[in-house]
Amino acid sequence: MFATACLLLATGGFAAESAAVTAVCRSRHEHVRSWYQPGRLGVFYHWGLFTGGGMATSDPKGRRPLTYRDAAVFETAATDPNRIARNMAALAKEIGAKYAILTLWHTCGHHFVLFPTKCPEFLNKSKTDYVDAYLLAMKDAGVRAMLYFPTDCNNWDCDPEDLSLMKEITPLGCMAFVRAVEGMLDELKERYGSRIDGFWLDGGLPGEAERIPGLIRARWPDSVIVANNHGHLTVTDVDFTTTEEFCDTPEPAYNRPSAYRRSNQWNLPLPPRDFNEDIPTLNGWWYRGEMERDNQKAVPYVEDPRRLVRTVVSSLGQRGMWNCAIGIGPRIDGTLQPRLEPAVRALRDYLAWANESVYRTKGAAGTFFEPGLWYGEESKGFYSVTQSLDFSNVFFVSVTEEHHGKINRAVFATNGHAPVRVSDLRTRRVYTFSTPHGTVVEDVDWSDIATYGATVLKFEF
Repeated sequence: MFATACLLLATGGFAAESAAVTAVCRSRHEHVRSWYQPGRLGVFYHWGLFTGGGMATSDPKGRRPLTYRDAAVFETAATDPNRIARNMAALAKEIGAKYAILTLWHTCGHHFVLFPTKCPEFLNKSKTDYVDAYLLAMKDAGVRAMLYFPTDCNNWDCDPEDLSLMKEITPLGCMAFVRAVEGMLDELKERYGSRIDGFWLDGGLPGEAERIPGLIRARWPDSVIVANNHGHLTVTDVDFTTTEEFCDTPEPAYNRPSAYRRSNQWNLPLPPRDFNEDIPTLNGWWYRGEMERDNQKAVPYVEDPRRLVRTVVSSLGQRGMWNCAIGIGPRIDGTLQPRLEPAVRALRDYLAWANESVYRTKGAAGTFFEPGLWYGEESKGFYSVTQSLDFSNVFFVSVTEEHHGKINRAVFATNGHAPVRVSDLRTRRVYTFSTPHGTVVEDVDWSDIATYGATVLKFEF
């Protein structure tokens, strides 16, 4: 019920719902519209004990070896938290991210906590405060800072003789895990206060864990709370859900938000039409060092750096209130793997002139302007549509597949609405158009597709 009512609100309408549901929807909008949804583009850093290797293989019992076997070894490699954090902040700025997410702890990292927590339930913790350095560096860079942690209570990848949580915390001890999380939240509030802008929750909020978003909201009333994959918009304190795309998955292609998401071993549900963050990963969740360099398997973002532009464009312009957070496993010093630098540069160069079509926009879902396939005389291509949050009459059409016909004429689905002006966003060239069926634009310069990854047309109605 909550999800349905909020979807109607997001697309400009309201069902005759109860006052309580209306209040939940409006509260959700207040949280996400303050900075998160208008920012549109983020970066997600998976960084910890697996950085540089381990996660690629497992022993006969299914346990995954760590790159850094304990906190002491990790801290010997990650000696300068401030430099690491500055590297992460610099990368976020180059990408054009308005917010960043960092793994506070992760079950894949044996619940290794990135600050010296006093919570006794967490047995695997750093003596160095990497979180404080991260929050400071992101603030200095003007990037909003969010923290990730899982909401399940498994020690699933640990040696039974070397647990990372107290032995009482098991899949059957979910209440004990939630109590431990509550203690951790109190400590985070005391240490870092309002410097934490939001939380990204993994694991599906099973059972008692559905209390966790409310525990966060009580301590950070204005924070943004994201829950992974499960569409838990029925939990009133969850603002956004997510979808994931791994870089080594050949399908679906970059335009996948418009299509059905295939099921996998996790049995993930379809993403919602709204209030969702898309997460394409450049190099998988973790940087895998030598194993990654030796891997001969093709990585799409290395083969074609402009694919990242097309992925971002598609994520932002196929649905309504969707964000895109680029998943990156940084190296132990917080920097990007060199072979991915061309993809980041391509996105940076694109945003240098296309920023108006990205930031402070929403997808055009629920409006008259439909994304999808455009039709020419002899060919068709793919385009996404965003709508300005400041000027509702302004739409941006990002075309990611160039024209191949002899006659350069493209038809866009504006459903009987006639624009007053159509122009090229980068060059400001004004195009001739007509509206016999949709909007027919003549003689478009498509060269930005090859140069930058997309040509962007600005439609003013």
